[in-house]
Amino acid sequence: MRGIRRKIPLEKIEKKDSRAVAFSKRSKGLYSKASELCLLSGGKIAIIATPVSSNSNVSFYSFGHSSVDILGKMMIWD
Repeated sequence: MRGIRRKIPLEKIEKKDSRAVAFSKRSKGLYSKASELCLLSGGKIAIIATPVSSNSNVSFYSFGHSSVDILGKMMIWD
């Protein structure tokens, strides 16, 4: 027997460290779902997200199927 999934209301996470951990975990799931959607539908997706942590040396995270650069150029030139 499966457990019942309950909807939890979305609220901003106040602690910056907890927010950074949630971002890290959820972004991996988002990229996975986006990749699956591309494979199933043949669509093209680009995701660009800024990190929560101020001590991160990464300016942004990106995911693209086929690539973020190609999809960005397609958007600019269309």
